[in-house]
Amino acid sequence: MKVMRMNRNSGFTLIEMAVVLGIIAILAAILTPMAVAYIDQARITRAEADVRNIAKAYRLYYRDASFWPVYNTRTLANAGTPSINCQITGPTLLNPTSNQANWSSSTGLNCTTATMQFMRALLNVNSLAFPTTNVQNGALAFHGPYVDGVDSVDPWGNPYVVNSKALDNTTQLKWAIAISAGPNGTLETDPWQNKSGSLTVSGDDIVEVVH
Repeated sequence: MKVMRMNRNSGFTLIEMAVVLGIIAILAAILTPMAVAYIDQARITRAEADVRNIAKAYRLYYRDASFWPVYNTRTLANAGTPSINCQITGPTLLNPTSNQANWSSSTGLNCTTATMQFMRALLNVNSLAFPTTNVQNGALAFHGPYVDGVDSVDPWGNPYVVNSKALDNTTQLKWAIAISAGPNGTLETDPWQNKSGSLTVSGDDIVEVVH
């Protein structure tokens, strides 16, 4: 009479499964922080690229139009008196009383709905009615849209901001900056610094100088 023997290759023993699970747990503990760090760095890199592109868009608009894109009409542009403190990529609104990124009155510049405008409305729309074709060398022109390639919000869900008031003709001695609030979602850099030295960036803000 033949005796049937159990084939040990038919499955895992509890000990073997425990060893495999232990190895998986160790690998997860090692790789998870690396993956998180990689994702964080990728977000920072994207935000750095976006603020550079925003700052470049403002400078290109100025090169083409000889005005900074902070005026709704040619009359206001000629007078040099914008009523805009801040411009944001949107659609998120900045609210100093919420946890969203904001510049409150404590920083010397209110960035509230009344003094804020979506930058796409001025950088991507020819609101001052400049020529767009057959432009002679040196003539005022509109070659936009200028910020089509920039996302509406930064990688942490907050809008990019430009302190447009610093581009007012009466405040040219202030730094104008494009900024992301960074991972913590709070704008910590003083937006009202004089151009007496280098710009001081605070917290984890990601900043590019416009002018």
